[in-house]
Amino acid sequence: MPTNKDFKRLVRARMQKTGEAYTTARRQLLQRNPLAKPSTPAPVDYARLAGMSDATIKAKTGCTWERWVMALDYHEAHTWSHRAIAEYVGEKYKVPDWWCQAVTVGYERIKGLRAIGQRRDGGFEASKSKVLAAPVARLYRAFSDRRARARWLPGVALTVRTATRDKSMRITWPDGTSVEVYFTRKGPAKSQVSVQHRKLADRGAATRMKAYWAERLAALADRLADARWQGQGRRGRPALPEVRAATRRAAAPRPPPRPRRTTTAPARDGSTPGSPRRSPAPAHRPDRARSSSFPRSGGT
Repeated sequence: MPTNKDFKRLVRARMQKTGEAYTTARRQLLQRNPLAKPSTPAPVDYARLAGMSDATIKAKTGCTWERWVMALDYHEAHTWSHRAIAEYVGEKYKVPDWWCQAVTVGYERIKGLRAIGQRRDGGFEASKSKVLAAPVARLYRAFSDRRARARWLPGVALTVRTATRDKSMRITWPDGTSVEVYFTRKGPAKSQVSVQHRKLADRGAATRMKAYWAERLAALADRLADARWQGQGRRGRPALPEVRAATRRAAAPRPPPRPRRTTTAPARDGSTPGSPRRSPAPAHRPDRARSSSFPRSGGT
């Protein structure tokens, strides 16, 4: 059956007027006006417009892009602000925070409110995330510790504005742009880092920075997987080979202490070691000596 409702009305009107069957009336109308043949609209590739596959968004949120567009268009969400859409998705459908942003950004791209890599206010940004085989505390130190950061992000004099331990970090890049880093614990020895580089000049800059962060996060993964950097120092710094060798030497069992040598110097009372020591003579008490030469009171 045709999906064009206007053409359907014409067919039914001819059926009532001529008494023809539906297929006959439809064929007569198509022969009279070939342009009236309804055309099936091509399906919209929502995944391409949103920049994320249907399989991914359904696995994380439970709905495909087509379902999300239908649900948000029902409330005319394209007229809302970015914050309002994200809050509605989180409160109504109980979607985690990061995926609320993914749904909101994808919906805005589908509705033409922003391009890929562009913010709602017209600015551009680059985002990249990666799961690494390291505890979240160790991953956070790779960003917060200056010496550790220089090993995988060399030559960048960045400034850390604010930081929440093992959670997030806000950075000012040398060119004045802003970088937000988020850390997520995935397990005892597995964590995820998400980088969002904001306030970029144009789409070309966003493309370059996305490739740059992909390369640097791959270098970080190689550094964290390196066997020489598996151990961590007391202050959170990588334990170098000589440090680990010193630690092993300190942990090795020590030989028993040697017995102390005894001296044979004479004691003050003239006795030598091993001989019985004489007890000192009692001190002279004049009062006792004087009282003994007189009888006690009442004696004969």
